[in-house]
Amino acid sequence: MELKKILMGIVVNVPPLYNLQVYSFYRRQFKRYLQMHHIPNVSQKGEKKYLSKWGGAFYAKIEPYSYRLFTRYTDSANIVPENIGRCFLETKLNPVAMRPVYEDKNMFPYFIGRDVVPATILCRMNGGPLLDGNFQPATNDIKAYFDNRTPLIIKPSVGSSSGQGIHLFTWSEKEGAYISQKDNSRLTKEFLMSYNANFVLQKAVEQHKDIARYNPTSVNTLRIAVYRSWKDEKPHVLASIMRVGKTGAFVDNAHAGGVFVGINAENGKVGEKLFDQYGMTTSSWNGLDYAGNDFYIPHWEEIKEFVCNASKKIIHHRLFAFDICLNADAKPMLIEYNLNSFSYWLFMFTGQNPLGNYTDEIIEFCRTRERRS
Repeated sequence: MELKKILMGIVVNVPPLYNLQVYSFYRRQFKRYLQMHHIPNVSQKGEKKYLSKWGGAFYAKIEPYSYRLFTRYTDSANIVPENIGRCFLETKLNPVAMRPVYEDKNMFPYFIGRDVVPATILCRMNGGPLLDGNFQPATNDIKAYFDNRTPLIIKPSVGSSSGQGIHLFTWSEKEGAYISQKDNSRLTKEFLMSYNANFVLQKAVEQHKDIARYNPTSVNTLRIAVYRSWKDEKPHVLASIMRVGKTGAFVDNAHAGGVFVGINAENGKVGEKLFDQYGMTTSSWNGLDYAGNDFYIPHWEEIKEFVCNASKKIIHHRLFAFDICLNADAKPMLIEYNLNSFSYWLFMFTGQNPLGNYTDEIIEFCRTRERRS
């Protein structure tokens, strides 16, 4: 009977089994988080209004557990149901059929610009041959591309998330080769051809000294949410966090043991609490105390201008989660952008509205598109 009720309440024009899978996943996740945080799993003030607003707008079943969790962290009006975000908002704002090429990291230089992404050394697409940074066939002697001994990063260019599959290669004079800091693999042609059918090998970015202080061993990325309005086509920064890796790690993702901290979208001020992937908090990380801090992200206005300009070049889509780093020369660099799996919970844990002041506008847009489809 429960399954029938859920399926009757699915978002229209979304595959029923996918919708059920997403709904069930987040229902389990947030019930678990309530237990971990010792929060009573009981109805909260404003819950009925919240469920009615989102469920009524999208004819969908809304789990109440995320509301019961996030009312402890942010204003109730800011809480976005993850299943609605994944199955409905993202599918209307970022049409699924138009995502694949935009999401291939090897295409970032063409959409956003070669000078604002880490330099490509070698890459591979769709199981084809090795290509150089200009998409020309690479020579058999790949050592010819490793001439300055700078650290290199390899990552899947399609379908990766949470830092999975990333290797940092550093040059070993003793071995006379690049060695992975992850598993001691040698960077050889054989490694590359067996690594993934789609990948990009890039020069590692040297991050700005003011960002490196949070953790010098990982590139501490800024995740910035941007919405390009359907009313005036202007991009707007909605919310932001910074990911910080643990000492010694070369990735910063919360799922890999890192933490995240809120960034004031107006002025770039760093928050006073850091969160792990479960929302557990600390005010000290890597020996640095964030409580009562006066930390600001440098060149914040330039960073916001960068992501807003980038959003205009991804013309089929409107909602973005940009991952940005600031390089040693204080230049914003694109690590990647996300068109789905927006992770609204990241921003809500830090007290922010993941849709900024545009929640109602976005709902209106998505409902309009639903009536047309």
